[in-house]
Amino acid sequence: MCQSKIEQIKLLRDRFYEIRKSNLYAISEEKVRSGFLNKLLEILGWDLSDITEVVEEKHIQGIARDRLREISSIHVKPDYILCKNGVPRIYLDAKNITEDFVNSKEAAFQIRSYAWSTNLPISLISNFEYFGIYNTTFKPNPNQAPDYKAIFFTIDDLIDNYSLYGPFMEKESVQEYKWPSHLILNEALNNSGNKTLDEDFFELLDNFRLQLGEALLHQMSGNFQKLNYYVQIIINRILFIRILEDLELETKGRLLNCLHSDNFWKKFTIDSVQDYEKKYDGALFSEILPRFNIDNRFFEEFITSITIESPYKFDVIPTNFISEIYDLYLGRELIIESGQLKIVNKPLSPEGAVPTPYYLAESLVRETLDLSELKKEEDLLNISVLDPCVGSGTFLIAALEVFSERLKEIRKSTSLNYEDIKRITTKCLYAIDLDPTAIEVLKMTISLKLLTGRYHIKEPLERILSDLAENFKYGNTIVQNDADIPIAEKNNQIPTDISILFPTMKDRKFDYIVTNPPYIEPKHFKKNWPETWKYLKGKYSFTDKVDISMFFLKRFFELVQPNGRVSVIVQKRFFRTEYGKLMRNYIVNSNGLNRVIDFKSNKLFKHKLTYIAGIFLDFSKVNEFVTYDINSFEVNSTYTNFDECFSTINIERRIKLLNSELENKIWSAEFFAIQNLVASKIKENRLTPLKNIKRINIGVGPQVLDSKFYFLSNAKDIGSEVISAVNRRKELVEVEKDVTRKVYRNEQVPQYIDFEQQGSLIVFPYTESGEFIRKDIMDVQYPKTLEYLKFMDKHSTCARVDDPDAFYRYTRETKLDSYNRPKIFIPMTILSVVAVFKEGDYFGDNSNINTIMDKYDDINYLKGLCCIFNSPIFNDFALCYAGEASGGYHKLNKQFLENVPIPNLSQENIDYFVDIFDKITATRLSLIGAFGSKKEYLENELNTYIYTCNNYIAQLYDLSDEDLEILRSVVND
Repeated sequence: MCQSKIEQIKLLRDRFYEIRKSNLYAISEEKVRSGFLNKLLEILGWDLSDITEVVEEKHIQGIARDRLREISSIHVKPDYILCKNGVPRIYLDAKNITEDFVNSKEAAFQIRSYAWSTNLPISLISNFEYFGIYNTTFKPNPNQAPDYKAIFFTIDDLIDNYSLYGPFMEKESVQEYKWPSHLILNEALNNSGNKTLDEDFFELLDNFRLQLGEALLHQMSGNFQKLNYYVQIIINRILFIRILEDLELETKGRLLNCLHSDNFWKKFTIDSVQDYEKKYDGALFSEILPRFNIDNRFFEEFITSITIESPYKFDVIPTNFISEIYDLYLGRELIIESGQLKIVNKPLSPEGAVPTPYYLAESLVRETLDLSELKKEEDLLNISVLDPCVGSGTFLIAALEVFSERLKEIRKSTSLNYEDIKRITTKCLYAIDLDPTAIEVLKMTISLKLLTGRYHIKEPLERILSDLAENFKYGNTIVQNDADIPIAEKNNQIPTDISILFPTMKDRKFDYIVTNPPYIEPKHFKKNWPETWKYLKGKYSFTDKVDISMFFLKRFFELVQPNGRVSVIVQKRFFRTEYGKLMRNYIVNSNGLNRVIDFKSNKLFKHKLTYIAGIFLDFSKVNEFVTYDINSFEVNSTYTNFDECFSTINIERRIKLLNSELENKIWSAEFFAIQNLVASKIKENRLTPLKNIKRINIGVGPQVLDSKFYFLSNAKDIGSEVISAVNRRKELVEVEKDVTRKVYRNEQVPQYIDFEQQGSLIVFPYTESGEFIRKDIMDVQYPKTLEYLKFMDKHSTCARVDDPDAFYRYTRETKLDSYNRPKIFIPMTILSVVAVFKEGDYFGDNSNINTIMDKYDDINYLKGLCCIFNSPIFNDFALCYAGEASGGYHKLNKQFLENVPIPNLSQENIDYFVDIFDKITATRLSLIGAFGSKKEYLENELNTYIYTCNNYIAQLYDLSDEDLEILRSVVND
């Protein structure tokens, strides 16, 4: 097959050289395209008549073409976009045979900018005689050498070395990103230092936001909500006009002309009132802003960056990309900190916002919206879709696309006009968000979606965005009008009546709900709005441990039509925890659950580790069965294969379950595989989950205020009462020995017993019985420690308790009197389970270590448990119940560990374990310092004891060979 292609390319080359020899100027750029590149692409497997494979950008019609003529513009977008299922893979630009693009900085910058702006890793230029392949994973600039991270070859090179150069244009290779292992490209493509478009553009917006904030700060009278809001509106308006310049809906250079005037903001404001507001109206320009006085210097860097020789090509940057960028942006805000204006993550998102990738949102929307039965336009336009926590609008952008496709099918048409798209938006799409800035962002992204679709718009442009935002409302989906909360909290939480927000929906509910509700840990919400938190728990009947997304999820059942559908992205933590059982059962008993997609990959969200699933509810039918799909498809490092992640062919495993099988059960593929064997053993009274053994307590150690200061290592006595040690800030400190305690951290736990005393120390300002030591007593008895804690108070950024005399108090004061009790420690983040037994004098780190104690402090019983916890069979069960973590690790926090079953132990079993535990630990002690033959003998002896112990434990679990095979296959999968 390859040889046949080469022979066809040879014939095409010979024809090219024949024409070139007779008349060089006969081969125009159009001839290069139509006569040679088109034919070459066809030889390489591309169907030029299929626009899901090849898009030829020269074919521009309508307003865009007219505007190009008006400004005497030569269209510069690359001539071909080579695609897979309509998703761009590579740009290919055709050049005239007389043009020396190989040495052209301008040509290289142009093609790099377009590909970088679309997140494509490489792009091509060709005049058929020569080919250039450009790496486009880094931010381009016009001064880069044309051959920087690029390779060039001729048509003869392609024929002579097809295996090296052919894959850069061959259909199958391009669509699957199967590039050859070429040194230059590999080195460049794998360079982790390259800035992607989203990283660079986010940084640009952040910097501009800070500059505008500084310009407006003194004009806002300290109102930071207003400051953030107006800064956002200004950014939206400027960016909107800049994008329209590249779309030729506005004259190119208009923003730059404003910058070159005496006062950019004054000139831009005049243009907004006299021109933009009349053209585009409501969504972005209707609100009259205060008379701000803003100097040109605050705009110069941003306007220059997006106009003069800019690498940002807004005519190809997708709207969904802008939406994802803004989702990150919405997780941050302007504040004054230490007398300086800064941008920080919002209090409820201390780690920053996590934008929903468009392809993930689109897959959920397409799975949910079933419009196929709608045969009339009026029926389609009567359908309602709500995103109740909309952010920047990713789900609604995807929904708009699905509605547009269906309307074309109903009309049996290949295109729609602008008014059709606007009608869908204003009649079918609804949104709520508690962040007013998010609503402004949504207005912009939806406006861009309408204007970037190249729909026919009647001219002159007049109020084309009017009424667009009527269904996009500021409000709170979960805090309703019955909330009796203090006025200070009410002003931030806005009790909301949905029927008042949307008068057209007063007597009906929504047909579809699609969203990714916010995941906010309870501690962050409780700290800021304690009374609202109490209201939410009571309103939705939840415990103190659930995150905010659970309130949203329960609320959706009240908002959707009796025959409607809901799809949501959720964090999977509640799938496996005891506190999540209420929500799981609520979903099951609704009779709407019909599918769960368990995404095993934790790289789906850029910049964040996330463990998510998609939940699909369909109330239009009785769902006797639930499909539980496992999707473990891995995105590549550049996220260019994202569109493939949610294809049905990438479902690794599909489990079909009776709906009733999910009630009171953990939701995970591993548990579904082993639940029957565990249930039968529990029924036979052979096994019991740890949480059901009343004498066992699984907890954690002290939760200190700031671990960077409280945790100490490398302790040395420097007197009878004082030690020196190093804190986690690498500072040498001195504290009194009596107010320190030994503590295990995650990486320090050995198996069975610890002879080397590997723990760290924590500063412990409490008595042996766990009573807080007051400041006046500390001052007398432990002055060095108090001095150090005052140093901590000055430099730590963690929140303190309200009492200034108790600033060093722990954030959680539970079981502080348990230091001397016997315990077993098991790390929470594991590759495999490791357990160590200590008779006393140790705490476990609150954030890293499970602490297991016995109600009766029975040392023998705890030794038996330690043996079981270190056994392979317990490890396999634990991995089935554990949560997900990155890098092959698992989370074995209490909520996962407590579900793991262990054998019910008789006194005879305990006596056996005590004997074998003591033999194992005695042999380990003997091994310290052993060498030669004696060391070899002791190691064999130790292995025999452990092997014998593990076999004994396996007999207590009483699993058949078939059961063991099931368990091992689940763990090794």
